[in-house]
Amino acid sequence: MKKKVLAGLMAGLFIASISTGFAATQDPFSEPEYMPVDRSWKAFENQTKVKGIYVTGNVIGYNKKFDILLDLAVTTEINSMIIDVNNDNGHFTYPTRVPMAVAEGLDNAPLSPKFSVNWDRLKAEKIYTVARVVTFKNSRVAEAYPELAIQDAAGNVWRDKDGNAWLNPYRPEAWEYPLAIALEAVKMGFDEIQFDYVRFPDKGKLSLIDYKEYEDADRNQAIADFLQHATDVLSPFGVRVSADIFGQVTISRTGEGVGHQLETLADACDVLSPMVYPSHFYQNTLGVKYPDSDPYAIIYGTMKKANERIEVAETTRKKALMRPWLQDFSAPWIRKDYGVNFVTYGSKQVRAQIEATYDAGYEEWILWNAGNNYTREALLPEGVTDSTGYFSFDPRAPYIIKAQPKPQPKPEPAPEPETIPVPEPETEVPTTEVPSV
Repeated sequence: MKKKVLAGLMAGLFIASISTGFAATQDPFSEPEYMPVDRSWKAFENQTKVKGIYVTGNVIGYNKKFDILLDLAVTTEINSMIIDVNNDNGHFTYPTRVPMAVAEGLDNAPLSPKFSVNWDRLKAEKIYTVARVVTFKNSRVAEAYPELAIQDAAGNVWRDKDGNAWLNPYRPEAWEYPLAIALEAVKMGFDEIQFDYVRFPDKGKLSLIDYKEYEDADRNQAIADFLQHATDVLSPFGVRVSADIFGQVTISRTGEGVGHQLETLADACDVLSPMVYPSHFYQNTLGVKYPDSDPYAIIYGTMKKANERIEVAETTRKKALMRPWLQDFSAPWIRKDYGVNFVTYGSKQVRAQIEATYDAGYEEWILWNAGNNYTREALLPEGVTDSTGYFSFDPRAPYIIKAQPKPQPKPEPAPEPETIPVPEPETEVPTTEVPSV
């Protein structure tokens, strides 16, 4: 426990000495010119209207692929990159000096040791940079600090169906680790911090979880409390704070059991990014029979409802901007259910989502593709702001449902060939010899 307290003190000293704007080539924990804590840099916050793409930690260190993405940002309307600073497995993109990570050896094997080279290229092109921080889903730190992890009744670290361990969002002590990662990213010069997996787990044997003294606590409020605290800590350094939330919460009021109730989060941070991927909605959502095949209808419908709910949410704090994650990938896992109405995503489907976002009253959006392969043909060139007449298709055109082919009746089984019975050969009945007397 002594080591944990020491790590906390180190993290506290770090918070008190954080600064911004230094190149990634410098050690962010050794720079002597610290920004005074009592000075606010909020006035210098970058107000870019984000049109972004997701970039993995591996790709930012791989020049061939990164060159393609940087060219996309320079030559099209893309102006932002959402970059992993730590990934879903708990590995860092660049060499970190976060005290809790260093103390337990979690700073080993960064995904992109040469991160600083491409980082400097991003800054030279004035690309708006968002640090994606994987928040509570983190097996490495949960194993290193089990007292901060979600546990079962026996005190063992609980794991979801994929074997992942999670930090306990109820525990303020568990907030320290992702917040320290975020603070380091601020000092690296990121313009925004985006918290992903900022939720409770939703898969696995959830009934085995024992939240102990937090058993009856409000999950939605716990996530809101974390985000409000993170925003209060980070905002003075001139960065925006955003959070990824389930897309379903735009039309559901329950928080989906993970802490994502829209009204509760409405004022918790600067930006909320619902993952409204059409492929993730059930058939007939909002009356749309095949949501993935009609992306305009789904994005417009969900984001319009979100807009209406945020507008009437009561709060004394500033309300969050909505910036949706949009789908730039195909979903082959739904092909069987969709039949002939399954579509492969291309420029029409991606652009339809962008236009739906605008039509629903929003100006910002970000594209997700896990492999970082984006559809250039769906994007306007740099400097072009009006899409009217630019594309050869109408992105707002509704999807025309195709009739599923009727199942063919099974053919009658062929009759068994008629067989003529063959009479059995006659057999001689053996005679019993009567012994002579």
